[in-house]
Amino acid sequence: MGSNEAANAFDDGFDFGPDAEVIAPKIDLRSKAKPKRASTSFDPVAAAEAAMDQLGVRFDMWLAEQIGHLTTAWQTTVNEGLDAVTMDALYRTAHDLRGEASTFGYPLVGEVCGSLCHLLDASPDGRFLPPALIAQHVQAARAMVTEKAKDTTNPTARKLVAKLAEVTREYADRVRVSRDG
Repeated sequence: MGSNEAANAFDDGFDFGPDAEVIAPKIDLRSKAKPKRASTSFDPVAAAEAAMDQLGVRFDMWLAEQIGHLTTAWQTTVNEGLDAVTMDALYRTAHDLRGEASTFGYPLVGEVCGSLCHLLDASPDGRFLPPALIAQHVQAARAMVTEKAKDTTNPTARKLVAKLAEVTREYADRVRVSRDG
């Protein structure tokens, strides 16, 4: 059987064309596959939730470590000033947290870090960035992890996130106007 004939033997609707080469396996691996669980009492959702609960402790430890990196990056900007190197380290850490905090059960930390990234984007050279506002973002993220503020309905955390986002938006708009002038 030619390669095109072998390809068409699958009868799956794919047209491989004249240049296709089909390599038939020498061993039928279907015999190696495990059968599905016989028990109907297995609940895959419950099993996944149990696995996530076990991983939850690790998530908290990972997030605490990342918050430590954010704090260190921020402290470096305080000690050495805002320059390309210190801002890059701060931005990268905040950006990573923004993207991954929700996955690990801390969506509000992700929002705070997103706001911090927005703030840093407003003044790429760092000349116009208010150190106090940067500090407030870092301290808010640290507090949420320390207090295990995972619930997005936490009224205090929601207000804090909203206020930081509002102040950052207003600040970024002012910087943009003065810069583009």
